[in-house]
Amino acid sequence: MLHSREFRRELEFELTEALVKRIEMDTPYRIADREHADTVFSGEIVEVRQNVLGKRFDTGTAREQGAQIAVRYRWKDQRTGKILVERPRFVHQVAYVPLIGESFDKGVRVRGIDQMAERIVETMETDW
Repeated sequence: MLHSREFRRELEFELTEALVKRIEMDTPYRIADREHADTVFSGEIVEVRQNVLGKRFDTGTAREQGAQIAVRYRWKDQRTGKILVERPRFVHQVAYVPLIGESFDKGVRVRGIDQMAERIVETMETDW
């Protein structure tokens, strides 16, 4: 389970769930209890920022928004104690056009979380 320094509710749960799905779908690895696992992945969401990239001329509301999600994580081999991957600050950016009535949180969660999970799993694959 990832942790979070952000005050946005349940973001760490959603990123953890997305990571589990990506690991099981895209890698030969399987998720196990910490006591039985060969490796342990740990991390935390450090920061989530919101930007307005473009405004509507008639209303001044956001036409396009962007978000940056920063995480810190470590993947460690429990058998040898070797750190397989460590990223003190891993940032993913996402841009999106919000639908009418769509909140920032929904936009980030729908678009950014799965993309962040995919990028994290890609970093895990580099050493195979």
